[in-house]
Amino acid sequence: MARTDIVFTRLDAPPLADAEFSFQIENWLSVIVDVINEDLGLIENSFVRGTVTLVGGTATVLTDSVNTGDSVFTSIVTAVNPGFITTSIVDGVSFTLTSSNGADASTLSYMITKI
Repeated sequence: MARTDIVFTRLDAPPLADAEFSFQIENWLSVIVDVINEDLGLIENSFVRGTVTLVGGTATVLTDSVNTGDSVFTSIVTAVNPGFITTSIVDGVSFTLTSSNGADASTLSYMITKI
């Protein structure tokens, strides 16, 4: 599976060395930074992206990052006899893209979003 990692910039600890804040405010700001960084990690892990080329109108992408209820979005990168694409998912194993045209040899980009 070809995966393009999405990279989110993490926040450093709040720059409080020269500031005169109470302990409660410093603690509160540190907790906010930690929560934002944790949320960025969750967001980052909720997207899986890549490209795949159909052969005979079908392609199976092996990934443990897909489950029933997830959304698999596709976009044509290179169209070769394109048809309408349907998706089937095997939980935690793979998803298969199938074209309505058995001669479809298009290259598609895909993105899985977690629900």
